[in-house]
Formats: sequence, structure tokens, C-alpha cells
Amino acid sequence: MSVEEDPAVMDRLKELNKLYEEKYGFAFLVFVNGTQKEIVPVFEKRLNEGTREGELQKA
Repeated sequence: MSVEEDPAVMDRLKELNKLYEEKYGFAFLVFVNGTQKEIVPVFEKRLNEGTREGELQKA
């Protein structure tokens, strides 16, 4: 199994996406040039520190 297929990482990403959609009203979008595991801290930071307006600008 590769890092990209880690079930724990996939579960965390699904959880974070649900929270993100509930908070901002749209799905999290980001360009990834690495592994899924590397997305988690970016996702968490944007979820915890972002605003809807800021996220719309980034998208």
C-alpha cells in the first residue's frame, strides 16, 4: 500500500472536507504536488484560521 492509499489519511481527509463544507459552504480545493498525507496540515490550517471570504479568494 502506498502513502497515497493510507486509510487513516483518507478518513481524516473525508472528515476535514465535511467540516470545511459545513463551515464555508463549498468543497476544499488545493493543487497537490506531493502526497495526500501532506494535505492534512494545510487543510487543518485553512479550516481553523480561514474565513469564507478568504477561502473564496484563494479558490
